[in-house]
Amino acid sequence: MPGTNRTKAARVRIRYTGETREAAEAGARDERSSGLDDCSPEQLKLRTLLALGLFNRSIDLTSPIRRGLHTLTAYTLTVSPRFKRLVLIADASCNVVCSLLPTPSGVTYLPGLRLKETHSCDTYTLLHVPTGAELVVTGNRHGKITGPAGLNRPREFLTLDTPVGDVERDQPRRVPSVSHDAAVLLAGLVCRISTKDPNGAWAVGTWFSDPLRRPGRLEEREAYERGLFGSGDRWELRRGGFPYPEDVAAALTAPVAGIPGATLHRQAALCHVESGSAALTLASRRT
Repeated sequence: MPGTNRTKAARVRIRYTGETREAAEAGARDERSSGLDDCSPEQLKLRTLLALGLFNRSIDLTSPIRRGLHTLTAYTLTVSPRFKRLVLIADASCNVVCSLLPTPSGVTYLPGLRLKETHSCDTYTLLHVPTGAELVVTGNRHGKITGPAGLNRPREFLTLDTPVGDVERDQPRRVPSVSHDAAVLLAGLVCRISTKDPNGAWAVGTWFSDPLRRPGRLEEREAYERGLFGSGDRWELRRGGFPYPEDVAAALTAPVAGIPGATLHRQAALCHVESGSAALTLASRRT
């Protein structure tokens, strides 16, 4: 009974992701998998690139990916991963798209991303041409694409009519090599930016604030401080504000909603999450 199994998996998944049942069922696989990490090879590549943008902050215009992507976590987002697409459910979907898409002026946050089509006034289907992976940004709370396809552009976004230029092609080539197991970890970060434990043990809070309202207040300048660096199998993520390293580690290794097989190892103030041959070290800039 595939449908029944998917429904059971969705019921568990929504307790962590905050998705509606309809959104969760579109991404859940069966009772053995939440579906958060089940994706095509093309999606894995896209999510890895997104991680390098979301979890870095820099104004270095020579960076492989413009670090402006980190501003996405300031919006109210529900991430709804599907096997062949990543769906971002957002209250301000147009603003989110503005932080993702290149413009004719050459300002590019995710090189190679193009507007494929729009549906209604708040749903955008984007295609990352170099990987062939699809990204959907929508105000529909179920993450559904409804209405006839069109190409309504509230701003001058680049569409599929504009080829990927040499500069855009060159930027991703300068990204450090990422092993397959490390890519699973980095992609897992992206898919869990809005997750929280249903029993209140941990919360990621879209990397902006603490939904659990634990004691202690961070200075505003720390809100976006973050850096993700490494190569191959070894990566490190340092964070100045929320979430706490322990919360991120818990999200990646939770028995139900974590990456299958991922394990947590603590060393003083550091958290090491391992998956296959790869390891991701999580630390606070305060340690």
